[in-house]
Amino acid sequence: MKKIRRFLANLPQKGATFFARHKLLSILGLVLVVVLVATGLMKALRPDAGIQVTKNQVVTLKHKDVTNAVNETGTVVSSTVVDVYAQKQSPIVALHVKVGDRVEKGDLIAELDSQDIRQQIAEKQASAAAQAKTLGAQISAAKNRLYEAVTGKKNGTNPGVQGANSSLVASFDAYKQAQKVYEDYKRSLDQGYNPELLAEKSERDSLAYQETSSNVKYSQLRYDLAQSSQRAMDSRSRAGSLDGQIAGLKNQLDSLNQQVIQTTREISQKNRDLEKASGANPPAGTPSNGQGSNHSRVEGLQKDLDDLNERQEKTRLEIAQVTENLAKLQGDREKYLAEAEAMDKEVEAMAKTIPNAQIELEKARSDAQLSADKEVKNKKAREDQLKTYKQNMEVAKNAYDQALKALEGARVAQDNDIANLKDSLQQAQAGKNNVDQEELKFLKESLDQTLVKAPASGTITQLKAKLGETPAEALARVETVNTLRVESHIKEYNINDVHVGTKVVLTSDAVEGKEFMGEVVSVSPGPEEKAEGSPSKDVYYKTVIDIKGGQESLLAPGMNVRVKYILSQEKNTFSVPTDAIYERDKNHYILSLKDLGKNRYELVSLPVTVGLSNDFESSITGPALKEKMKVLTSSQGYGQGQVVTIIEAPEEGQDG
Repeated sequence: MKKIRRFLANLPQKGATFFARHKLLSILGLVLVVVLVATGLMKALRPDAGIQVTKNQVVTLKHKDVTNAVNETGTVVSSTVVDVYAQKQSPIVALHVKVGDRVEKGDLIAELDSQDIRQQIAEKQASAAAQAKTLGAQISAAKNRLYEAVTGKKNGTNPGVQGANSSLVASFDAYKQAQKVYEDYKRSLDQGYNPELLAEKSERDSLAYQETSSNVKYSQLRYDLAQSSQRAMDSRSRAGSLDGQIAGLKNQLDSLNQQVIQTTREISQKNRDLEKASGANPPAGTPSNGQGSNHSRVEGLQKDLDDLNERQEKTRLEIAQVTENLAKLQGDREKYLAEAEAMDKEVEAMAKTIPNAQIELEKARSDAQLSADKEVKNKKAREDQLKTYKQNMEVAKNAYDQALKALEGARVAQDNDIANLKDSLQQAQAGKNNVDQEELKFLKESLDQTLVKAPASGTITQLKAKLGETPAEALARVETVNTLRVESHIKEYNINDVHVGTKVVLTSDAVEGKEFMGEVVSVSPGPEEKAEGSPSKDVYYKTVIDIKGGQESLLAPGMNVRVKYILSQEKNTFSVPTDAIYERDKNHYILSLKDLGKNRYELVSLPVTVGLSNDFESSITGPALKEKMKVLTSSQGYGQGQVVTIIEAPEEGQDG
């Protein structure tokens, strides 16, 4: 690229001979430049890449103070008097002091005629109220339209989208119907179930089906017969397997009954022995130890009797359990035998149907062997019909694709409509917020200026003001204590911006790094006289600045100072370069960057209210503004909805 630029830059110096000798080379160079530029533009305009902007074309919103100021010079002086000037050229309607009166700073000295200003304020307030009412109605209507559009999108009741969607549904149904006709017909041919084909081979298929069903029926009967026979055998086998268990339980039951009989006999014997032992009395004169021996024998017999009763009870319980188990096994055996008999009857019935099924099978096979396949007829007619169905499907598919595009277009139109309605609402809201208050503010300031107040505390030593007259010089003079002030001046085009009470910041090289706060206490209504022979055409008006108390100790009469008049200031507000703001339909907007990810941003137009502006920046307010929001420093060449990417600013001399 650099070589091509050098080549083109040297063309005028080479002259006609160079062109004659290198005409082809120059043409090729120009073509190459065009191609490279076109390639760069295409790359820059790709929707996916977005338009490239450098980092220094983007600012990030943050809260700060915005100040509009005028810089002049001044001199520190020692002053004992302050002249009081009227800031408006209006007749005096009231005087509140006389010579010799003591006044404090801010006391009312005189009043100027304010009737005209008050009338203008009333008219302006009425106009602002009427405008706000009109804008309120516009905002309400815009909100209603936007609500209807958003609700229509959410509920699917947008007329355009509904119509496009209905057309899409109808075209989709038509396409699917044509597709089904084609595919069904093609499938019927491919798989051989086309009605025409079926008509030709219906007899063969019918016979084949008859043969298959007869074979299945015959095989199923044989299978069912085998299964029933097997189930009968299984039931008898299970019944037989229970016989041994039943016999064992019967033997066990007999043995237990024998045990009960035997135990019963032993219990009877023990009872007799116990009765004898209990009824026997010892002879007279028998030692007492004999009585104790008989008692022990009774206790032994009783214990034996208790053991026999316990053993007999256990045996009876065991007999009950064995009896229960025996009854269950006998019941199962009877059930299995009943199942076997039922299976025998079913097998007997099946055996009678098998010969008939075998006869049907043999007949079906005979009929199938006698049947011959028929040739496929009308093949060409079927192929033509298939082609027609395919063409119909393609036409319906094209209609469906067009309906899809129409629906997408309707949705885009719906979104655009919503975006336009939002834009209209934002414009209406911005209009409401931008009801011009500047003139009203100016009128109120003018009303304040009709009240002439003492700029400093002291004694009235002169009073030149007279009722009904329009003051052309100082109305009064206030004698104050000997103090330091600053005498400065302002240019004629700032005379309406600087007035009594204007805040001032003072700096001096003699006190480096220190700022002194001050306030204008006097502005001369007449211009300063120019020095004889001065080449300057500027017209200046003298100002007197009061230094706030406690700061004078660092200054001295005769010092030169820099004077910064604070014309206006907005604290803790958002600010952007003034070029970032553009106007449309008498409303102001900025272009913010909506993050789409991967360093891609969509430009979004946001309504703003413009506040204080200076030579570099302007303060802005708006409901959509947020801390750290990215904003383009200039809207020139950009617009709503564009996609941009942020790149590093190219170094000096680097190819773009």
